[in-house]
Amino acid sequence: MQLEIHVCLMVLLIQVVQYVHCAQVTPLTVANPNNILKTKLQSHTTVNNELFSAVNNFNIEHMTKLLRNGLQSSPSNVSDDCIVSFLQLANDILVSIEQHQLMQSYAVKVFDAWGKLESGILEGNVAWPGRYYECENIKHGNFTGNYCSMYVGTPAQAVAFGIGTPTGVTVGGCFPDKCNNSELYQIFQPLAQSHNLTVQVNCPNVSITWGFKEGIGLFVCIALALCVIASTTYDYMSQLKSNSLKLEFSDTNTLLNPDENKQQTQGKLHKLAISFSVITNTRILLNTDQKPGQINCLHGMRFLSMSWVMLGHSFLFSVSYSDNIMFSARYFIEHWDFQAVANATVSVDSFFYLSGLLVAYLGMKEINRRDGKMNVPLMYLHRYLRLTPAYAFCILLCVSIYPMLGDGPNWPAITVALSESCQKSWWSNLLYFNNLYPANMAEECYGWGWYLANDTQFYLLAPLFLYALYKIPAVGIALVLIFATASIAVTGGFSAHTNQQPQVIDIGALAYYMANSPFVHPHSNGTNNTVFAADPASQYSTYMFDLYTKPWCRIGAWLVGLLTGYLLHVNNNKIKMPKVVVALGWIAAVALNCSILYGLFPTIRDGSLLNNNTAAFYNAMFRPLWCVGLAWVTVACVSGYGGPVNTFLSWKAFIPLSRLTYCTYLVHPLVIWWFLGTEEIKYHYSIHFIMLLFLACLVLAILMAYIVSMLIEAPIIAVVKTAFGKTEKQPIPPITHYSNGNGNLPSNQDGFLINAGNEHDG
Repeated sequence: MQLEIHVCLMVLLIQVVQYVHCAQVTPLTVANPNNILKTKLQSHTTVNNELFSAVNNFNIEHMTKLLRNGLQSSPSNVSDDCIVSFLQLANDILVSIEQHQLMQSYAVKVFDAWGKLESGILEGNVAWPGRYYECENIKHGNFTGNYCSMYVGTPAQAVAFGIGTPTGVTVGGCFPDKCNNSELYQIFQPLAQSHNLTVQVNCPNVSITWGFKEGIGLFVCIALALCVIASTTYDYMSQLKSNSLKLEFSDTNTLLNPDENKQQTQGKLHKLAISFSVITNTRILLNTDQKPGQINCLHGMRFLSMSWVMLGHSFLFSVSYSDNIMFSARYFIEHWDFQAVANATVSVDSFFYLSGLLVAYLGMKEINRRDGKMNVPLMYLHRYLRLTPAYAFCILLCVSIYPMLGDGPNWPAITVALSESCQKSWWSNLLYFNNLYPANMAEECYGWGWYLANDTQFYLLAPLFLYALYKIPAVGIALVLIFATASIAVTGGFSAHTNQQPQVIDIGALAYYMANSPFVHPHSNGTNNTVFAADPASQYSTYMFDLYTKPWCRIGAWLVGLLTGYLLHVNNNKIKMPKVVVALGWIAAVALNCSILYGLFPTIRDGSLLNNNTAAFYNAMFRPLWCVGLAWVTVACVSGYGGPVNTFLSWKAFIPLSRLTYCTYLVHPLVIWWFLGTEEIKYHYSIHFIMLLFLACLVLAILMAYIVSMLIEAPIIAVVKTAFGKTEKQPIPPITHYSNGNGNLPSNQDGFLINAGNEHDG
């Protein structure tokens, strides 16, 4: 009796109940869950019943009938090997059931790996991926499992972040490797045509073979690793020999905190030899000395902003991998606190602000030191040499080694898209105009590299502003204000002309649309007419392509930072203010930035839109105003009015982490996609899960950033400093906040895209 019940359950699981008849009356035969769900779906007006009827036909019975008909009536576009494999599979499953050998049969494992009707359809669970690894591991005689997914419905239309209006169902299946994509399409298309639907077949298992680009990537990684090993060994031996550093394997403190008062005379060859040393570069990275005249609160701002970027990306990237997207949509429009995540894009403006601030603050010091002289070509060269090697290294990894680091049903889609886009347009990234070409952001190599292009283009304008501020400060300030006003006007005008809503409203309207519109029903019309006056996909795309990534729309934040840095410079980091002004300043800054983060929540909650003029004003002003709030925090902290805020932001633990933010920025999407892309099933969306994902990705991204920094970023900074330094031997100066450890010049290693504009030697 127990065996019969077990057989019934297994057969139900693999969707072949039509082959087995159980005499025993069980709860499953009295009230079949499939019948209950079918009744529920039929009574739900927002569900496309034809779609689910078509999906239910994707079983062994219908496939066998179609294939047998195909054998009897050629012509057929399906090869004989594919058809024979399918028929043999169908026969083997029947034999296994008759002989009660379900657990031992490879054929049962094949159909056990298939995706099946799951709970949570009304919550957005319309992708049933099955078991990728179970399928791929099946090998029996001439049969080898080949995992493929089938999309059944109307052509999917992605709206944003991989979210699409649900008009179909995706089912994973395990098939003979004798059948390719086109043959599987020929088999399944008749099952959908009877319901006026279409089928898209995708077999993601792409065989990774070693080619030229993979060889280049491996060679570069090995070459850099050997350089690090050789340089570290030389550094260790030379320190022992000179008795300048008493190093023992158990004496970590001595390794990382040598006596800085010992002055050593070192030549260029020695400096070049230790430029790849993990000992020297780690010592520089972990140095937490805070010198007078430094803006210590920037360390905390930089690291927390990078963490905020990762938090936003963790939520953003993971949406399309969840099995309850309706929960995500409802949570977005019902919880005001989630606006801090939805509005995480202002963290990018924080980096533009920091970039402009350091350009002015360090640049004015350098111009004063040189009596108004600037070697502009050398400034540009230094920046390019310091930013590009690590950037190019990460792009190379994307097209060579990265695809080999994972596996899963979603992994090829991620890696192929990255690799193909970078093979076509990598050169535009290394020339820093990838925010302008390719015109379609979806085709851009290293999509998050648009920030680098913008920041570099702003940096090209830096000498103009710095020279004007030095020669005639009033003219320089007026020039900055003119550029900022022009940027605001262009952004507002374009937003008004194209009827753009703020980005967070676009996302909120999409969430409201999904939570209230017909679900998985391709031929129904929505009942809510308050959202998306235009097509959601085109609305969001226009915002991203023409407002979000373009330099003329983003320079305002950088210019606010530029004026802040100039203000700190001319006042020697000390601006005296009455207590009333300080109190009002803090109140105004907190109110301003909180209103930017949370002010639009009532509109999002109601699923409504701003009028066009209000939306244009918001789009034009909110990013520069966000940086005005940051400017107050910086000025207050530097001038001694920061209190616990300055204490926290200046915490020494932030210093090493802030120095890694550039490499963290480069690698963090790869880490997040690795976590998501290697999962074989959809995850169940919850705030707790996303927070765990975020924390795990943050830790791993910092670790990967350290490796990239030690392999190429820190060594290149040391090499550039040595190559452009003075030829005579000179004592090594103490390490400063804006030093790369080999001199007293600002370094990229000190943070997220630290502006190399003032790093030249002459």
